[in-house]
Amino acid sequence: MPGVPGVIGTGTVYRPLRPDNTGNLLHAVAARRLLQDHVELPTGRAWTGAEAERAQGLSHIVVVMANAIRLGTTQNGLSPFHEAMAANLARVDRPVVVFGLGAQAPSGAEAGTTVPEATLRLLRIIAERSRRIAVRGRFTAEVLERFGITNAAVVGCQSCFLSRSPSFPYALDRPLAEAGTEEGRVAFNYTSMNREGPLVRWAVAGGFDMIGQQEGYEESVRAGAVPPDDPRMERFFRTQDLSPEDYSAYCRARFHKFFETDAWLEHMRRYAFSLGSRFHGNMFALQAGVPALWLVHDRRTQELCEHLGLPSVALEEAMKVRDIAALRELADPSGFLAGYPARYALFRSYVEEAGLPHRLA
Repeated sequence: MPGVPGVIGTGTVYRPLRPDNTGNLLHAVAARRLLQDHVELPTGRAWTGAEAERAQGLSHIVVVMANAIRLGTTQNGLSPFHEAMAANLARVDRPVVVFGLGAQAPSGAEAGTTVPEATLRLLRIIAERSRRIAVRGRFTAEVLERFGITNAAVVGCQSCFLSRSPSFPYALDRPLAEAGTEEGRVAFNYTSMNREGPLVRWAVAGGFDMIGQQEGYEESVRAGAVPPDDPRMERFFRTQDLSPEDYSAYCRARFHKFFETDAWLEHMRRYAFSLGSRFHGNMFALQAGVPALWLVHDRRTQELCEHLGLPSVALEEAMKVRDIAALRELADPSGFLAGYPARYALFRSYVEEAGLPHRLA
């Protein structure tokens, strides 16, 4: 298949009542939609001889990676996948193109100095086969440099360029109107119940819609299933003066979770404002034309917001404010919109330098 790349890495299939983070759907779909054509290759296992032969006949191997670099660990849940990916890439000599690579560490904390050996092996093979490696921000580029990998290109996340347009397609100027009214509907997302419990309680009291990505308790309640035992939820109910019955009623009325990109985008168009600590949860809102505010809680979110110019505030600060009008004021999109054309051009240049046939305008 001359001129057609193969894709491995973060996939596009997510199913209900599983622990997968559905926010990665946007990350994965955006990478595939920018390609003129592609074929899918197995990610989590060794390729057969026929699959390796097929890969050798492709133009490139595109690797879609999200939080692949987990700092401070020597083994994690991604290690088996990274081992398989590294072994598969070593069997062919196709050029490699990476999208979305990021390093994960707590915000404001010293990053660990170790990564699993399987991850390091994969990164080194990718570096050898790539002209440049697309990373989400400067922090990830610095991490790669620490391990002797110097061909990183800071281009952000492809989810920001889902429209494939050199000008962002929305003005992001929707007024909040009166919060709680149909015109002032607010979308909320969270990452850690232990850390963000007070914000979740505030969102419940405010009648905000919760957009889920990895929330097993809330999804089970909404689906009519028995929610799993979870010490984090028990602590939440105890410390936030909220009964399981009242929270369940909220989830049945206000919790939403999606497993398909276009349905998620269509749903988000009903909101006046989105806020929370989920990067892709807010990016779905932005791509639907909804103003958003990122609550920064880790280095990944921080570096993405910094590079892309996205409106953001530290999670700890937002927990002090807890005023929807004040937080909406912080979601000024002017910096993002002004810088978008240059960041889009940088991303497009990365794709073209890699030699990938693409659909970017």
